[in-house]
Amino acid sequence: CAGAQVYVILFTNDKSKDKELLEKLSTHELADEEMPMVVQNEITRREQAAFPKMVEAALNRSGKEGMTEALEEEGALQLGRLKRGIKPLQGVVMVAPLLGLLGTVYGMIASFQSMGTAGDDKVKFLSEGIYEALVTTASGLTIAIPFLFLYLWLNRKTDEIGENLNRQARRFL
Repeated sequence: CAGAQVYVILFTNDKSKDKELLEKLSTHELADEEMPMVVQNEITRREQAAFPKMVEAALNRSGKEGMTEALEEEGALQLGRLKRGIKPLQGVVMVAPLLGLLGTVYGMIASFQSMGTAGDDKVKFLSEGIYEALVTTASGLTIAIPFLFLYLWLNRKTDEIGENLNRQARRFL
């Protein structure tokens, strides 16, 4: 999931590719009726990209006001789609430490349970239980910390894409 979202954010929503699309659309040799075909080819080439879909929505409206409204609506939908893609990462970041904590609790339960039934080996059983508890806590944190950084980075990149979409939409208008 994280790898797919990195691909979508870094490679399909590249602002240089959006600029290329704008340049194709702004050439004086291109007739107005050819624009939808150019945009459709770009959507086919970069199906996860947000900006070509925004342009397509704008071209389906008439007048500057209608195009502006279409760009805003489709831009919000596309940005929401990108943000939804990183929600599973947020779930991993939130759940992994809780799983580690749950393991800690089970380890402590096992430690105290073994202490109650053991005779002279209380220290051995206690240390084994604490070891188990610490391993599960460390595992949960080992998963959560890198995913937290990845989530924050992808969230920042998604915000940058939103800013880029606004700039490209103004240029398109």
